[in-house]
Amino acid sequence: MRKKSIVVVGAGMAGLSAGYALRNQGFEVRVLEAGSRVGGRASSDFVEDCVLDRGAQFLSDGYVNVCRLIDELDLRDELRPASPWTAVVHDGKGRAVSSDRPWSVNTSGLLGMSDALVLANGSRQMFKATSALPLDDFSRWADFDDEVADQWLIRQFNPQILDYIFEPMLQGFYFQEPEDLSRALAMLLWNFGGRGKQPRVLLGGMEDFAEALAKTLEVHLRSAVEEIEVEADQVVVRTAEACFSADYVVLAVPAPVAQALYAPVDEVERRLLLTPYSSAVALSLLIPDGLPKSPMPSDVHAIMIPRRERRILGSVILASRKCPIHVDRGEMLTVMLSGAASQRLLDAPLSDILAEVVPELESYYPGLKARLDMVRAYRWREACAGTSVGRCRDLQAYRAQGSRGRVLMAGDYMGAPNVEGAVESGLWAARTIAAKGD
Repeated sequence: MRKKSIVVVGAGMAGLSAGYALRNQGFEVRVLEAGSRVGGRASSDFVEDCVLDRGAQFLSDGYVNVCRLIDELDLRDELRPASPWTAVVHDGKGRAVSSDRPWSVNTSGLLGMSDALVLANGSRQMFKATSALPLDDFSRWADFDDEVADQWLIRQFNPQILDYIFEPMLQGFYFQEPEDLSRALAMLLWNFGGRGKQPRVLLGGMEDFAEALAKTLEVHLRSAVEEIEVEADQVVVRTAEACFSADYVVLAVPAPVAQALYAPVDEVERRLLLTPYSSAVALSLLIPDGLPKSPMPSDVHAIMIPRRERRILGSVILASRKCPIHVDRGEMLTVMLSGAASQRLLDAPLSDILAEVVPELESYYPGLKARLDMVRAYRWREACAGTSVGRCRDLQAYRAQGSRGRVLMAGDYMGAPNVEGAVESGLWAARTIAAKGD
């Protein structure tokens, strides 16, 4: 019997995960990637004995699909915990908090006692309502995809908790504002901490995961797909250099790219393909002599800057607390601009970006400018899929129609907008194809 053939478009985490799962089930798999490397937004650079994660910075021990694949790929020994502590800026000072010490929101001075009690009571109610929902399948959260996050957060908690707990997290992780997001995403994110999940990193950087998956596959780099034509008994995929026929296609690229290649078959697909993305600008800053003396906590892996406090910075990640082996000497900061600032400065010269970033950084680390050595900028036009009200329900509807056609969509817009969401969407596409059996 002839092996069924699959073309996977895109060698990001969704495409690589789909290809890996399909190959393991006996399918003939070919992966086409427009760029010169695999991993997409989960890739790394290696400069001056430092590991620079270019996009996604952390995994989580709550990423069940990612952790399972890491085990299968013999990468478990490379997976290490980051510091469980994060600082949130309040009145110009970093307040160290940790999800496994929930009282720290009060003892750090981030929230007063009355606000801390409101947070605890509101969280308890939410965890009770969502305890049966999986962290890896965002489509299962559709019952809560009915209200904008900021409105629900104010009602469930209060404006102070919105601005100093949830807004900096949503901005730091997704470069988006709670006014633009469904409460389903805020609830999913808060459940990671509520269920005791902690950040994890790979010693060799995020790209180790992508490279390990890619080694099991036939990957064609610099092979941008120009056209996908769905026929009755096959799908034809064309690049500038070649034409491929396949029984099925996994379309694992960001929604704006997918929209240009594929004609949706129904209204649900059309809406999903219209998913907007936030942009991101990240700077990696090497400080060989270490950080100057500062009132900021030294034992945190990240500093989150709420909109009440920020000018353009969304978050700052400290490599020595994220993963000490990632920096050979001194300190390395990964500075994430806010979504609005990233959109404005996406195409700006590096000098213009630094002219705005450095003064704000120096308000936390006086004298930092004189210590800067290497600077790398990473710009992502499509950094994170938007999750406005309705996308989660559309995702549930898409998956409910199990007998999909010959093109399956995958990527962070087809799940939660994180590495686990991308991986899970690829594995779902692989299971759906394998279940067809025709």
